[in-house]
Amino acid sequence: MSFPLISFIIILCLSFLLSKMLGNISKDRNILLDGGIPLVGGIAIVAILLLTLFFNKIFLFVTYPYERIISISFWSLIILIFGVCDDWKSASILQKFLWQIMCALGLLFCGIGIHLPVIGDPGSFILNLLWIVGLTNAFNLLDVSDGVCSVITLLAVVTVGCIAAMTDCRDVAVIACVLVPAILGFLFLNFPPAKIYLGNAGSHCLGFILAALTLTLLGDVPSMAMGFSVLMILWLPVFETVCLVFFRLRKKINPLQKSDDHLALRFLGRGFTRQQVLLGMSAMAGLFSILGIYLYRSFTVPLAWSMALIVVVVSILMIFLLLFLEEHGA
Repeated sequence: MSFPLISFIIILCLSFLLSKMLGNISKDRNILLDGGIPLVGGIAIVAILLLTLFFNKIFLFVTYPYERIISISFWSLIILIFGVCDDWKSASILQKFLWQIMCALGLLFCGIGIHLPVIGDPGSFILNLLWIVGLTNAFNLLDVSDGVCSVITLLAVVTVGCIAAMTDCRDVAVIACVLVPAILGFLFLNFPPAKIYLGNAGSHCLGFILAALTLTLLGDVPSMAMGFSVLMILWLPVFETVCLVFFRLRKKINPLQKSDDHLALRFLGRGFTRQQVLLGMSAMAGLFSILGIYLYRSFTVPLAWSMALIVVVVSILMIFLLLFLEEHGA
């Protein structure tokens, strides 16, 4: 599948212009703001994505299977709408989980998901549901410092898109090809110091879309190689979630309650600038993306388990380092 460069540039420019326009409207009308910064970046990204996919003959000049793209687009729009409502008037934790579960069920009933014979239909259903809801929230947890969530999402989408192109998973590849310039256009306004934020709508929706894309990819290429590769690519948001739960439980607070235990906030608390935090977390995400592609292309069972063991051990050591720094005030 080829993707015209002119389409990439047009989508990028449209995303930038729409992000800027929505940001100005948000400020003028004093709505969807956080500390004076508009929370409309996610609206711009998803709007450009959906419009491009709808008018594919104008923008893309390619043909692709529609059914799963329509399903992913529809439920992504629904979760975006709920997210905008959350940004406008904060929803409760229960309300957030209910709408996420509803959208996840919608995806699953549209046939997007994986089946693992070893755990049967009920186990596979629960695993798919946890993956969608978990990733939806994991990317929202990353959105605490300028540019971090959008860059990490961008790297993950690029990597998933590359693997989709290798395996001829056309619908995933098409969505990834459109999403990359859409995120890039917004990112020009999201680099530190940010002029516009993703908002809960954007971070939740991007996590939801990545969950849908990876499940589609795993459904089309059901192999250990693909499974290990996807986990490696998305390890940083998974690790961020595990860290948050660990540190909050250690402090005897509800894991769903807000706190300053995010990796980015911890680095900022150590005196790093937002630019340095963005660079460091982007480097980590980029490393995991490279390892994910390498793992898929050079897969062997010993290699996969060895890499997984190394990543888990390094992650545990990082948690202990953070604990040491916290306890000794270093």
